[in-house]
Amino acid sequence: MEPPVDYKRGGENCYIPKKEVFSWVGSNKEGFQVVRFFPKVGHFFLLGTPEGKVHLFDVVKNKTRAHTYVGHVKAVRDVQFAHDGKNFVSCAFDN
Repeated sequence: MEPPVDYKRGGENCYIPKKEVFSWVGSNKEGFQVVRFFPKVGHFFLLGTPEGKVHLFDVVKNKTRAHTYVGHVKAVRDVQFAHDGKNFVSCAFDN
């Protein structure tokens, strides 16, 4: 889960994008419930889907889905990384 050695964070300024650079695809149904970036670095993000899955996407290296976690039967309501980024927790509408 460590960021690549050669990865350097960009500036802390935020700008409105002028064109689409990349499009993430990960759900069969429309939309996603929640997206959370990796703490401090942001080189991964967790994406909760209406199907009850949590996807881990790599933002820096190959921009693909790194892993899929299955454990819920209803839509994922929220996901959150631990402060160190080594673990995450998810909750869904299935209690």
